Amino acid sequence: MPTAHTRSVESPAPLRLTFPALASALAPLRRTLRQWLTQAGLDADRIADIVLAVTEACTNAVEHAYGPEPGTIRVDGDLLDDELRIVIVDGGHWKTTADAADNYRGRGLAIMRAVVPDTSISTSPTGTTVELRSHR
Repeated sequence: MPTAHTRSVESPAPLRLTFPALASALAPLRRTLRQWLTQAGLDADRIADIVLAVTEACTNAVEHAYGPEPGTIRVDGDLLDDELRIVIVDGGHWKTTADAADNYRGRGLAIMRAVVPDTSISTSPTGTTVELRSHR
């Protein structure tokens, strides 16, 4: 009788990133997040989905959270057993961009929810928090 082999993956240390709310900070974020998710044992498709969702959340913070003076974005990632939780936090207030009327924009929230259905967003006077939950 064949024996099933399971791959034992040790969870990486929690991910704790804080970076300026600038478009130039998004590429390094994606690289770091991809490495962390790979260490967590996620497959390539799941990694792509989560990186896309986190990038969309961070792009919203870059474009909408702060005025002319950039603030910061915090990304925290945790694994508990097989549950992945990533929280993206900014300390700004929603600002409308000059190209808000562009019909090709404004799909970030829908994209996040399409690739990570367990997505919640909360806003307060102190900023916005996006929480993404998924299984490995």
